[in-house]
Amino acid sequence: LVLALIVSAMLFAGCTQEKEQNQQVPAPKPEQTTKTEQQQGIDLSKYRTIADLMGLNVGVYCEGTQAVGGKTFYYKYWTKSGKMRAEVEQDGKLMVMVVKQDGNYISMQEIKQVGCDWLKVPKGEEGKEAKVTGGAYQKPEEVDITKFNCRTEAFGEDKFQTPGKVCTLEDLMKAYTEKYT
Repeated sequence: LVLALIVSAMLFAGCTQEKEQNQQVPAPKPEQTTKTEQQQGIDLSKYRTIADLMGLNVGVYCEGTQAVGGKTFYYKYWTKSGKMRAEVEQDGKLMVMVVKQDGNYISMQEIKQVGCDWLKVPKGEEGKEAKVTGGAYQKPEEVDITKFNCRTEAFGEDKFQTPGKVCTLEDLMKAYTEKYT
């Protein structure tokens, strides 16, 4: 019973928040493009979503705040060549989400407490991320970057690495069972 309550709470924490209207709190927009953008000839103002930026072969960094379900989250995004890394901070807690070709990876304190560094949600099973993260995860095609400060930035592939123990949802449930029963 304790296990069922823990897993249910973790998986369904975001359900009530998903019903609420997402509101974006605009971050201050820079007045002009940076030298890096000018040098690479990329006009980021013509891109609308994180998914749009993921299609670029240059690194792009975005940051800003967004209100989701009555809570304000501070987001940082890195995108390049079909990959994305998001770091989300709320109430001093950090969540990291990485989107790769084979699925989405989530790292947060609740996952690490049972010995997993990352929870992998395979392609085709999307939708579980918002529940696991309490609504903080948003699909890249739903993140309106016009409310964020974005710029091109040089960074390596290490930004999208997911080192440590990667668990499936089944692995995570088993780890919770072993730890809390």
